Amino acid sequence: MLEYEIGRSERHQHAFSLIMIDLDDFKEINDTYGHPAGDLALTELANVLQAQVRQGDLACRIGGDEFILLLPETPLEGAKALARKLCDRLRAHRYFYQGTSFHVTCSLGIVSYPQDGKSVHELLAHADLATYEAKRRGKDEICAYDDLKTRRTGGALTRDSLTEQRSEVEALREALAERRIVPFFQPIVDMASGQVVAFEVLARLIPSVGDPIPAGRFITVIEKYGLGRELDRQIIAAALAALRDFPGEKPTLFLNLSVQEIQNRNVLGFAARLCHHWGLDPGRIVFELLERHAVDDLEKMRQFIRQLRKRGFRFALDDFGSGYNSLHYLRELELDFVKIDGAFVRGMQTSRIDEALVRNLSNLCADLGMQTVAEFVENEEMFAMLQKMGITHAQGYYLGLPLPRLPVVESPPRTGSP
Repeated sequence: MLEYEIGRSERHQHAFSLIMIDLDDFKEINDTYGHPAGDLALTELANVLQAQVRQGDLACRIGGDEFILLLPETPLEGAKALARKLCDRLRAHRYFYQGTSFHVTCSLGIVSYPQDGKSVHELLAHADLATYEAKRRGKDEICAYDDLKTRRTGGALTRDSLTEQRSEVEALREALAERRIVPFFQPIVDMASGQVVAFEVLARLIPSVGDPIPAGRFITVIEKYGLGRELDRQIIAAALAALRDFPGEKPTLFLNLSVQEIQNRNVLGFAARLCHHWGLDPGRIVFELLERHAVDDLEKMRQFIRQLRKRGFRFALDDFGSGYNSLHYLRELELDFVKIDGAFVRGMQTSRIDEALVRNLSNLCADLGMQTVAEFVENEEMFAMLQKMGITHAQGYYLGLPLPRLPVVESPPRTGSP
């Protein structure tokens, strides 16, 4: 129908528009009330759309929780007026299911032919970009692709930046398919003995040309576009294979997880099967999540940690101290390791406040039976300060760079930097 409408509008010199409708947080409806409630929401949304459009307009569900309205002979301003009406109508609509009721908002993206694209591919891709920008603005919003022509302040995305991001995610999909995102291993030192006893596993993208790219450069796009599950599994499998092949006594591995993994995606079962298959001790595996991600839903986090321990794994809370309720999390969550936010460690040598915070966090964790890891240790003086404070473990460029293989290292450097 879109191909037909492009040809008809070209012949008669008419404009037409598309409105893409994407439900906000639809997964929460399925998770909270069950999939039949989600099916009901999709059906009722379709009825609302059909009731709002004119005869001759076309309402389609194009997959999942995404719908599109094709509005023949409708210029951009007309589509914007209908989108505003739809947004208000959908916001007010109440869904009833088995004695309960709920609301669902939608994000809407608008494109118009021919100004926003002259092919099916361009129109749909640009409608998707506009819808994404509507979600980025806070959801329950409307964005026309035309609005992205002008660069804005406050971090708003533009046509160019959105297109670049789409190109980046496709490149990342290709890299995952080709197994070019691989684990690197950064040493973690036991402060009492000075020996390397563990490694943090860090993802690196191996480009066709140039140096490996650290995860910080691409992890936001990975998580935004739902690629975290595949990345986690590839890194876990490769890291555990390296542990399997490690000669002698096996070190402990700290493995980062994306926040999506606490949503019952069975990453723990996946790792447990690999450990069983390769004869690895799950106690050598420490899964870690960033504090700001791990505490969004404390009850779900507790369940995740219980399942983790049931399978023999251990848990670390990363970037501890970066949140507003860090002490509350120490009380509510049973932690094996607390990784102290590197910003505090970096500031110890020049800030009495940072030095006091690290010292007191070390004492508090020791009283609670939790081990500590100080990150970003960059020189010998910093290492010595942490030893005196009773920090149990440390990592940083002074103690060892991330390496592409799991190395056999007996002790860290004592002077200078690598």
